[in-house]
Amino acid sequence: MTGKEKIRKALSKIMDDGDANACAIRKGWDYNGANTEYGWFYTRFGENATYLGRNIPSALEEINLTAESRETE
Repeated sequence: MTGKEKIRKALSKIMDDGDANACAIRKGWDYNGANTEYGWFYTRFGENATYLGRNIPSALEEINLTAESRETE
């Protein structure tokens, strides 16, 4: 399973499967107007990129933390 596939599968924990499948997932540099970051990002249609982490394990951990925080709300 590639890094993109792992991230896409994990994204289904925090959004609908259709939305997760529609997200653009990429690795590279991104500048958001304040910070330049390198690593994995996902972009929902019509939105800005969301930084996940420098490598696959940290990206998956970020998604899991988001899912856990939503369960406690």
